[in-house]
Amino acid sequence: MKWGDESNRCALLELWATGVLRRLRRNGEAWDELQRLPWTRLTGRSGELTLVPERRPELEQLLNGCWPEWRQVAAWLGAAGHPLDESGWRALQDQWRREEFPGAPGPRLNRRTAAGALAEHSKAGLRASQRSILEGTTLTGDNILRLRPCDGMLLEREGVQHDATALARLLGEVVLTERAMLEGTRLAGRLPAAVLVVENLGPYVDLPAPEGWLVAHGPGWNLKAVEMLLDQLSPAVPVVHFGDLDENGVRIARLMRSLRAGVRWFVPEWWADYLPRARPGAWSDALDLSDAPPLVRQLKEEGRWLEQELIALDDRLSGALLALLDGS
Repeated sequence: MKWGDESNRCALLELWATGVLRRLRRNGEAWDELQRLPWTRLTGRSGELTLVPERRPELEQLLNGCWPEWRQVAAWLGAAGHPLDESGWRALQDQWRREEFPGAPGPRLNRRTAAGALAEHSKAGLRASQRSILEGTTLTGDNILRLRPCDGMLLEREGVQHDATALARLLGEVVLTERAMLEGTRLAGRLPAAVLVVENLGPYVDLPAPEGWLVAHGPGWNLKAVEMLLDQLSPAVPVVHFGDLDENGVRIARLMRSLRAGVRWFVPEWWADYLPRARPGAWSDALDLSDAPPLVRQLKEEGRWLEQELIALDDRLSGALLALLDGS
C-alpha cells in the first residue's frame, strides 16, 4: 500500500478531520485498505467508513510517517477555508500556483509551460479556474510544419516575400512553426496544383512528387499544423493523404478528411503487388471499412498491414497521384 500517494494520504487526512470517509473512485485504494484495518467500521450508509475513536492515535502515527507536514497542511487548509480532503488540498495548491504565476511573457504561451506553472504538472489538463488566469493569452502546441515547396511558391509576412524554393535549397526543406502561422506567415506566389500530406517521415523526404505539388509531413495524429496550412488554401486546391494501410492509418485518413472536405485517400491498386511483404497485424472487428478501398478491406480480412515506405520509391507513384486527380 502506497500511503505516500497524494490521493491516499488525503483520504487519511479526511478521515482524521471528519471521522468518516466515503468511497470515491479517487480514494478507492485507501478506502479498501482502511476497511481491512481495525481502525474503522462501516456505517449504515453505503460505502462509508467511520473512524474508531480509540484508534485515532494510530491514524495520526500513519500520517506522521507518510506526510510529516500534515498538521501544517491542515492548518493551511483551515485558514484558507478549504475542506480537509483531496479537493481542498488541490484547491489550495491551485491558489498558491495562481499567486506565484508571473503572467505570460507575451500574447502566446505553450500549453505545457502553462500547465507546468498552473496545474499539477506540464502534461496535466488546465481546469477552468486555471484557464481564467490566462484570459487573453493564446495557448499553443508549438507544432511545426515541414514542407517541400513547389516552384514559384513564396512565403509572405507583413508584406515581405521570400522564395520558398530558395529557402528549401538552403535548408533542405521549409519549416514553419505554429506561432509563425498564427502571427501572419502565409503562403503566396504560385500556389500548388495539389497538396500531398504524407504520414511517415521517410516517404515525405524521399518520394518523387509530381511537378507543381506541395508535399507536407503529417506526423500521424498530430495534424494541427497541417490543418493550419489547409486553412490558407482555396477549397479548389486538391488535397491527397498518403499513409500506412493499417488500423491507425485508416483512422488518420478519416481524421484528415474531417479537416477538409474532399481529401483524397491515396491507395493505388498496384500497391497490392506488395502483398507478399505485408506484415501481420491486428484489426478491430468494430472498425467499419465500408468506405475504404478494396485493398484495405482485404488486409483487415487477412489480419495484415502494409507500410507506405514500400511504395515510396516505386516509379509508378507520381503518375498514380496525377491519375487520382484526373479521376482515372
